[in-house]
Amino acid sequence: MKKMLSRVGQKGGFIMPKIKMCDSDNKSIKDGCEEFLLMCKVRNYSKYTIKYYQNVIHNFELFYPLDSSIEEVTELIVNKYLLFLNNKGIAGKTVKAYIGGIRTVFYFFMEKGWIEKFIIKRPKFEKPIKNVYMKEELNKQLHSKLTYDDAENLFNLIIDHGEHCSEKYFKEGMISGIRLFKELLYT
Repeated sequence: MKKMLSRVGQKGGFIMPKIKMCDSDNKSIKDGCEEFLLMCKVRNYSKYTIKYYQNVIHNFELFYPLDSSIEEVTELIVNKYLLFLNNKGIAGKTVKAYIGGIRTVFYFFMEKGWIEKFIIKRPKFEKPIKNVYMKEELNKQLHSKLTYDDAENLFNLIIDHGEHCSEKYFKEGMISGIRLFKELLYT
């Protein structure tokens, strides 16, 4: 009796192991991609989104032949594709976009049951360091004779790049910054 109880679930039913089935019917990756793009058109995706997925599929084709069986797509293939992209010297943001696109395509395949489910993680990349003005360069710009358009452009540049209100010329907030630029214009 003990043996039988170990196989009984919480609601009294027997626990059966899950059967993994891939219903691919010998589809190629190309066939799956065509069906994915058809689904995008049926769901009325933007023409730019469809073009993006076409580019993603084309870039994957440079790495792996699309005539291969769809069942060959595994986590290992995706990881090798990621290494392939990194070795090509492509920018990190672009690699992330390519992996994100192919991830969507492969998740569509998984949803259809054509390939076994696995997780595709988005890669992390180093963000480039932005160039910033040194205090001397900023002082030189602020104390030079400016036209109104130059002052407006400089002010917008400083605001857009997130200069803090605690900076020397913005202690009283944005209003004092505007007054400062008007004073620079007429002096």
